[in-house]
Amino acid sequence: MTINYLGIILGTALNIVLARIWYGVFFKDLWRSLTNRTATEKPDRLQMVVALIFGLMMSLGVNLLVGLFAIDTLAWGLFIGLVLGVLIVAPIILGEWIWDKKNFELAAINAGFYLVYLVLAFFIFVLV
Repeated sequence: MTINYLGIILGTALNIVLARIWYGVFFKDLWRSLTNRTATEKPDRLQMVVALIFGLMMSLGVNLLVGLFAIDTLAWGLFIGLVLGVLIVAPIILGEWIWDKKNFELAAINAGFYLVYLVLAFFIFVLV
């Protein structure tokens, strides 16, 4: 297996940019309301470092899966991204809604984010 350094950098950047758009534009008011955040509240340095590390970890995981499954077409990347998002990530996040009694809307917003991220990340790795 080879390491796609450009894909890992772009996948990590995608995670940060998509999160900014997803939570800061698309679901801004609802997400703030559900997480009790104010408009002036910003993430602290530790939260940003952890988000960067998690984005890097997910990109490394996508790189590994692209190599293991020989994903070389956009359709195959879309399929694997959807499968991972729907059959693995969504049940984990929605399980928090069931067992930890978290808000369903927040769980759905978070699950949607990871589903979109995975699909786009696989596209990036197929293209670069």
